[in-house]
Amino acid sequence: MPFSLMTATILAPMFFGIYYKRATLAGCVASQVVGIAVVLILTILKVKFLIHPLIPGLIAALITLPVVSSFTKKLPEDFVTRIFSDDYKRGKLTS
Repeated sequence: MPFSLMTATILAPMFFGIYYKRATLAGCVASQVVGIAVVLILTILKVKFLIHPLIPGLIAALITLPVVSSFTKKLPEDFVTRIFSDDYKRGKLTS
């Protein structure tokens, strides 16, 4: 179960942090909370699905992040542009 909790907590924000320019801090935190909650609830209640509790937790986290991010304050455009630039990705940090 610990690895299920870590995966439901970390994977969605990491995935969206790499590919989704509109992800926000509130969206990442909400995604982590929802992912943990779903895995814990399904594990504690011993709900018997044909799949591991990680899968519904991960799906809920993946849905939560873009939904919450769309309703919260966006990151500054210059910050997002700098983070997603090729120089930053290659390790050539500019100030």
